[in-house]
Amino acid sequence: MPGENWRRPLSVALVAQMAISVIDMAVPVLGPTIMASAGVPASFVGYYASAAAAGAIAFYLFGAGIVRRVGAERALQVGAIICAGGLLLVLTRQWWLILVAGVMIGLGFGTNAPASGVLLRKAVPRRRLRFAFSIKQAGVPFGALTAGAVLPLLSMIGGWQTALCAAAAVGVLAVIFVELSLRNDHCPRADDRQRTAMGSRPALQVLLSLLQLRSFRRLVVVGALLAIVQGSLNVYLVTYLVTELQVSLVLAGGLYALFQAASIPGRLLAGWLGDSRRLRSAMLMYSGLASALAAVLLATLTTGSAMVAISAAVVFAGFVVGSWNGVLLAESAEVAPDGMVAEAQSAVAIGIFAGFLLGPLILASGISLLGFQTTFFLLAGMALLSAAAAKWS
Repeated sequence: MPGENWRRPLSVALVAQMAISVIDMAVPVLGPTIMASAGVPASFVGYYASAAAAGAIAFYLFGAGIVRRVGAERALQVGAIICAGGLLLVLTRQWWLILVAGVMIGLGFGTNAPASGVLLRKAVPRRRLRFAFSIKQAGVPFGALTAGAVLPLLSMIGGWQTALCAAAAVGVLAVIFVELSLRNDHCPRADDRQRTAMGSRPALQVLLSLLQLRSFRRLVVVGALLAIVQGSLNVYLVTYLVTELQVSLVLAGGLYALFQAASIPGRLLAGWLGDSRRLRSAMLMYSGLASALAAVLLATLTTGSAMVAISAAVVFAGFVVGSWNGVLLAESAEVAPDGMVAEAQSAVAIGIFAGFLLGPLILASGISLLGFQTTFFLLAGMALLSAAAAKWS
């Protein structure tokens, strides 16, 4: 049963999330240098990203049973090792091994949501569940910011190979941290391996059975719609600032860093508010409404807008468009049937990844046909749809 001794499991989930996020961002951050060394165009990093996404989705579809068999913390260790090993493959400078590395890193990344979900659901009291998941999810932008700030400097000092080895070492350190945490845990700890009736059922069959539940269809739809908004802004914000608002590339890069940094307190606040009795059932709806407002504010900016107004709109967007992640994962863990938390996390993660993949494609088509401003209003409409879907329960 969940109790008060939940800070250790949370620290394990957070450290694993930050480490995997650093590794996941290493190749994109160092992309031009790595691709030039491999003799392929800089755009090849897009194929790497697609390979990583495919690896993560494959784990979500078929790998939840691994979490049940080996336990949550061991699964986090396995995921970090796979990520670190995949990153080292990039050192070969062979284009096809870079794609294999992407798949491996995606598989390792995919372990985090189901394993952390099992770990936190078992340890964290319900009154703190959304906040705990949001703290864990704050490790995603924190790891990305760390990779963006540190790895280019290491590349300048010792070459991109040194930077990649350092990123891989972060994964190994996470494995060591989890192991030491396990050994230093003197409190009685139930075995989190789940041997239930669904253990012999194929993972995909379990996922499909979950989607027959109205509560899970709602969460998958909400996650996909909000991920379309977040993923679109992640990809196109800098382009919008430079091409439409005539902001310099250097300043746009700084604003993008603020956009990412603002998501950390945004996630924490959403999780903290989501645990209050008054907002517990409505936080996802409010996140959708806030995301819609953020898209509208960005759409109304012009080349004549003051830099203070542009900065405020960007920071507000960063604060709200990713705030829902921990709340959504916590809700999926909370309503999961007994022994099916890993599959529940995977089901919701598939919806989120679908939104991240589809969002930039939808925005690209919209921009070419309608322009940035109109397309941002369409994004606001999708956020409003997510709010409506969150209200429907």
